[in-house]
Amino acid sequence: GKVLDIAGSISVLTPEFLEDVDPTRIFDATKYLAGISEGQGDGFYDRQYIRGFQNNRPTVDNFASVQSENVDGLFIDHIEVVKGPSALLAPTGTPGGQINVISKSPSYVTSRSISATVGRIDAQRVEVDLTGAVAPGSAWAYRFLAGYQDSQLNTSGTKNERKLVGGQLSYRAV
Repeated sequence: GKVLDIAGSISVLTPEFLEDVDPTRIFDATKYLAGISEGQGDGFYDRQYIRGFQNNRPTVDNFASVQSENVDGLFIDHIEVVKGPSALLAPTGTPGGQINVISKSPSYVTSRSISATVGRIDAQRVEVDLTGAVAPGSAWAYRFLAGYQDSQLNTSGTKNERKLVGGQLSYRAV
């Protein structure tokens, strides 16, 4: 048979959905999909069961992850979840499925945002997201992402301190 004839299910968790649920881990967003449950592992790694098979790490922009590190939501545009045998075509394909995180990328439309989260548990966070063309009509676009968090994870005093910085340039051939 042809690859295109392989049965499978693809779900896309959109930027709007991710903004609504504000996930700390990828599982906090994917748990709303049928057939996905939290995986086993040390600490807070983002391991998930997809249709009964544990997926130890998502791919990021279709590239296999080296470790089981969590991807911070600041850098995520959307998430694709492929369930079923077609996931075996992915670099780390597990029989149950594959999770692919798509990173935010530069846009030629100017957008600037700053946000703050204040609260008692896992809050105290500031984020900046800047994107646009380098100059009007330019073939170059940029994206700059930055965040800082210094908060308690729970009442026992466990801390979550993060310093995040990311930047990208994009060139569009005309």
